[in-house]
Amino acid sequence: MLVLFRHQGQKIVFPGLGVSIEILRSNGTGAKLGITAPVDIEVHREEVHERKNSFVADLPGTSIQDSERQRRHELRNQLNELTVKLHLLQRQLDQGAAL
Repeated sequence: MLVLFRHQGQKIVFPGLGVSIEILRSNGTGAKLGITAPVDIEVHREEVHERKNSFVADLPGTSIQDSERQRRHELRNQLNELTVKLHLLQRQLDQGAAL
């Protein structure tokens, strides 16, 4: 666990993930955070995350691992499709095709 002390307006940055957390306001009872993350990274409060995971686990024939595996599979398919399109575009550019 990483434990940091930050003041209002300061940020914590996770550059490898594209995530940053800014301390917007804090008082003796809590802190208001601003979280910036790529759209493919879900951000949840812990209690919401636990409730969501227990709901998915209760569905017949599903598990957290299955849904995560499916998500990764879909992302790989999208990346493969983009790679093919980039190669096709590069081939067209190499052949002098006008865009």
